Amino acid sequence: MEAKTRVESVLKELGLKHQSAGEEDGVHRFQITVDEADNIGVEGLLYDAEEGVFFRLLAYVDELHEGKELEQMGLLLALNMDIPTGAYCLDDEEGVLLVTVNIPVNDLNPGIVSWVLEFLLVAQQVYFDEYYGPEEGEFAEG
Repeated sequence: MEAKTRVESVLKELGLKHQSAGEEDGVHRFQITVDEADNIGVEGLLYDAEEGVFFRLLAYVDELHEGKELEQMGLLLALNMDIPTGAYCLDDEEGVLLVTVNIPVNDLNPGIVSWVLEFLLVAQQVYFDEYYGPEEGEFAEG
């Protein structure tokens, strides 16, 4: 089964709305709606690497705040040491912080994708609580 077809099949099986956002430089992009009511979505990237074909899920965490970049990057490094999988990262072109997990396409199934999506949402909340404090309420948008 072609990798793109496999990704689309798993997303459909999970009942997730998604749109193909095109392909550029061998990377196929997907926009995936996790919760339409709360406007929560993630981006999926399907790509080839030396180690195989991967589906990377990325979720928005926060904007990079002017004058606070070192504080935010320090927090990302500290949190990266504590998470069991995935990574917090910086998209310096967009000036945003993301959390990401790679899934080998050979391992792609509804269970793992569902777990990764839950992980991404929890990781967003962990960053939000650590950076802003739990008194600021729950993470609102992605």
